[in-house]
Amino acid sequence: MDLAIPLHIVPPFSPIDDSTGLYAHEVFNVLLDHEIRYFERDGKRCSIAFIDIDFSEAFRVLRQQSEAAVIRKIGDILRSGIRQVDFGARYSYNKFVLAFVNSDGEDAHVALRRILGRIDEVFEGNPPINIGTATCPENGTTRAILVQRAIDALHSSRGEGQNRIIAFDPMNRMWLNNRPKVLIVDDIEMNIKILEAMLRPNNYEIYRAVNGKEALGIMEFNEIDMVLLDIMMPGMNGYEVCRRIKNRQSTAITPVIMVTALDDSESKIKGIEVGADDFITKPPNRNELITRTRSLIKLKTLYKDFTNIESVLFSLARAVEAKNPYTNGHTSRVASLSVAIGTRMNLEPEKIEALRFGGVLHDIGKIGISNQILNKSGSLDDREWQEIKSHPETGFRICYPLRKRLRHAMDVIRHHHEKLDGSGYPDGLAGDEISTVARITAAADIYDALITDRPYRPRMDAETAVAILKKEVLDAKLDKNVVEELQYITGY
Repeated sequence: MDLAIPLHIVPPFSPIDDSTGLYAHEVFNVLLDHEIRYFERDGKRCSIAFIDIDFSEAFRVLRQQSEAAVIRKIGDILRSGIRQVDFGARYSYNKFVLAFVNSDGEDAHVALRRILGRIDEVFEGNPPINIGTATCPENGTTRAILVQRAIDALHSSRGEGQNRIIAFDPMNRMWLNNRPKVLIVDDIEMNIKILEAMLRPNNYEIYRAVNGKEALGIMEFNEIDMVLLDIMMPGMNGYEVCRRIKNRQSTAITPVIMVTALDDSESKIKGIEVGADDFITKPPNRNELITRTRSLIKLKTLYKDFTNIESVLFSLARAVEAKNPYTNGHTSRVASLSVAIGTRMNLEPEKIEALRFGGVLHDIGKIGISNQILNKSGSLDDREWQEIKSHPETGFRICYPLRKRLRHAMDVIRHHHEKLDGSGYPDGLAGDEISTVARITAAADIYDALITDRPYRPRMDAETAVAILKKEVLDAKLDKNVVEELQYITGY
């Protein structure tokens, strides 16, 4: 039988922590989620800081005051050290968290230094305090990731002494709880023990597997940072294990070092063909092993950081759409249609990927264009039209730091408004100067714009839109083959 609990004996939830005057933990989470959504919509940044305070020292210094009074005093200092728009919470007994709205890491550092100075003044150089910070979007674009990375930075601060403020550094994982994970795969136990003995003093977390199947199973459920892989194993040999690691999307960037007694060129060529990143000959030299392992893990971390930047760019692209209700979903539709056209044209996989990335990012340069222009219902004047025409070049500059990763997508971002007759912008390219991926996205972009409502005109039906594209082909502006494939896909 269900028992009803009388409402009068259910403790009411309080948004404020009574002991400090700061928000409750749950309220802080809601507010931080809200600030992250602001970033996704408007590109506004925010920083958070975890503060660990040794209360035992604080009580000793102010021994004439009660424990509650000391904790309240610390809460008062934290609240007075931040702006009205910022907010904080008591996270646990001796741990606090602050959020700095629309601020980068440097802004947060200034405020935290001010708070440290005030606590130092009140508590006569005590208590010991450690602070770790993380910033959105550089260190994460979800609350869970941002909080975890600020806590990771806090652990680093503890390791470097008291009264230290440490910002999360994605390139330095050696001090984090999440130590670099190395998987050693060898069917001979002694070989595993030798490698493990060389690596453990360098703060690596070691995983062990005695065959390929076991290794792949471990990687299915753990984010491994490095694989040291024997080649000559019964059943599935090292070449096949490496091939499967590199063919999995979730593990493709995980570096693999083949540790082998084979030292001939043919074996190394075969290893390169299946994606091996490096080779070490048995028995391994300790310094060589440590140097190569550290270098490849750093490269993997850097690549992951680029992936995070990609997610930031995609968030900015969504923010552009949010500025103009008429273009909601436009970039994803352009990306999907472009990929469909490229697939029918049998383009290489890297160019299909460029169509996907480029389709999503092609209008990212509009982030700097005012809403009044983007949502104007009438004709644009010359100044407004020039501002609109600047978006491909602006988008190209925004994405330029990732040019090696985006590759052909950079053509899409810069050249999706070029025309075959040279009348397009920003570079006035003509004919073969315009890449295939840019030609495809140009047609998909125009088509989607025509069949959706815009502030200056209502949507057209698909048949009329395709007829306009065909006219553009006759005027030597769009690629005939591209438009024919678009026509086939749309059925018009």
